[in-house]
Amino acid sequence: MKKSVRYILYSIIAIVIVFIILFILLSNFNKNDSDNKEDLKPKVKEEIAYLDNTIISILNIINNLSYDNYKVSSKNIQSNQGEENEQQSQSSQQDGQASESISQEGGESQSSSKDSGNSSQTQTIMTMEKNGVLTSRNKATDWNSIKEILEALYASWGTIALDLNSLNINSEDILSFNTFLNDATKSAKDESKKDTMNNLLKLYALLPKYSSNVADDIFTNLLDTKVQVLNAYVLTEDQNWDEINKTLENAINEYGNIINNVEMNSKNPTGVSQTYVLLKELQRSTSSKDVDIFYINYKNFMQEIQSLE
Repeated sequence: MKKSVRYILYSIIAIVIVFIILFILLSNFNKNDSDNKEDLKPKVKEEIAYLDNTIISILNIINNLSYDNYKVSSKNIQSNQGEENEQQSQSSQQDGQASESISQEGGESQSSSKDSGNSSQTQTIMTMEKNGVLTSRNKATDWNSIKEILEALYASWGTIALDLNSLNINSEDILSFNTFLNDATKSAKDESKKDTMNNLLKLYALLPKYSSNVADDIFTNLLDTKVQVLNAYVLTEDQNWDEINKTLENAINEYGNIINNVEMNSKNPTGVSQTYVLLKELQRSTSSKDVDIFYINYKNFMQEIQSLE
């Protein structure tokens, strides 16, 4: 009888010990998992920032908008042997290697290379061109660049999607990105401007959903504001100015969260105020009902808000 009681007692003690060990192991596992997630969040924030810049860049390329005031362009021309001496007097050469220089304010520079068995000569003419809205927007859309960026985005998205999944981001929101990316790629292949812009906007609208799980409120509020401004930008294709104005009013309301954020205002009060002024100017520009004027103000605002991140 005593042996039976002793056996039961030992069994109970053994079970208790097993439960204690399991509890400790599980606690350590949860702690490590939590630590890993915290370590992953800064990386995911950087990945969201990459998507932010990439999608906006594509949307800007569609209408030939750029934050740079100048861009370098080049073209190759053929000159005959009779012109060679004149070109050599304009640009010194060493050992037959081409030399290049870029002059400021729209100047030109020339470089040349010569085939010893041929009397013709190839020249590269490089110029600095102004890159304003009024001088660039009516040029043809560079669809090849857009297609290249979208294709590169597929390679990046695989890693980003895994990281988002590790942080338990809503799986439907993760899957939606790939769906919208496919749609954007298809419309870019068809060179459909309006459809491409709409699909890119759908992609961008997912970013605040990702950010709300991994980043601070400031970062997410900035994304929410830009979603509304990009929506207004896309709506210019239909020139529905009443709807554009309402969308920008939503952007101003979203940006109010930034204005009321004590940390952001203490860190960069000038930037916060300047961005708000440019957002109000963007909204006021809708009264002119002129797409080019809107794009000038859009460009100024987007350049400023991007610097706040």
